Amino acid sequence: MKEIFNNWNKFINEQEIGSGVRSNIRTAVENVRKQLVKRYQSSQAAESFVNFSKGMGSPAFKEASDEEIKAYFNKTLAPKLVNIVNSIKTTDDRSEFPENVDSRFATGFDTSRGTVRSIYDSATNVIYFNTPSFIKSGETSLKSITAAVMEEFQHALDSNTKVGDLFPSLAGKTQADIRFAPSISLGKALLSDITKSPTSKEEEYITDPAEFYAKMQVIKSKLKEKNPNFFDEKGNISQEALMSVVDMPSMYFDEDEVDLRVFKMLKKSQPDKIRSYMNRLVKVQKTKKDTQMA
Repeated sequence: MKEIFNNWNKFINEQEIGSGVRSNIRTAVENVRKQLVKRYQSSQAAESFVNFSKGMGSPAFKEASDEEIKAYFNKTLAPKLVNIVNSIKTTDDRSEFPENVDSRFATGFDTSRGTVRSIYDSATNVIYFNTPSFIKSGETSLKSITAAVMEEFQHALDSNTKVGDLFPSLAGKTQADIRFAPSISLGKALLSDITKSPTSKEEEYITDPAEFYAKMQVIKSKLKEKNPNFFDEKGNISQEALMSVVDMPSMYFDEDEVDLRVFKMLKKSQPDKIRSYMNRLVKVQKTKKDTQMA
């Protein structure tokens, strides 16, 4: 009788935890949608696109002024990004999981946690959340779940952004329809310079261009939220602040706010490679010493 009673209590406790996780997922999804819409409609997002376009040598904007590049972003790209954010479907209903998604949740390829909590599936264009995985990893707080939600939204945005969106001069050409344009572009240009040859399955996972890009976007978002003084009015980060964060990430982030494994990979690289990559995401201000040397 005691065993039955204990099992029943365990069952009730798991149901209550599961209900809390599902509630946090829905709250996090709503909050992340609002945050991303606000970001893409901001002047800082337009500035970031200028940084990206110039850093990547976009032919369409080679002779364009900053204001012309911003106009393209505000009139064409930003509305598309906002539409993606508002229209992407999310679900935590296991009956809606495709077989391949169910299998990936069961496999647990994210080796440090031993479980996979959420997946964006490009084939169905849906973000899936697995409640038992959150419970198993112990990451059930709204803060932790919000980090997972933000990362999956970044995967969805990456997947639905085509090369032609970022490089309009390629309109009408075959490569214009290639998806995952942000992560592919940055990956080909810079990722191999940052991430040395991976030595484990976990490093292979982290250094996948789409994973690295999404995790860096979460880091950027959380850093702006927690340390707005690191950035100027245009959203540019100081070089000293950037390198301090890379060197001592645990001073700036809790373990469940961002994926700290990214910093382990960054530390394998030279500071100039990190700055070069970050310049495509958010402009790194030159120090007084750098300005004098230029």
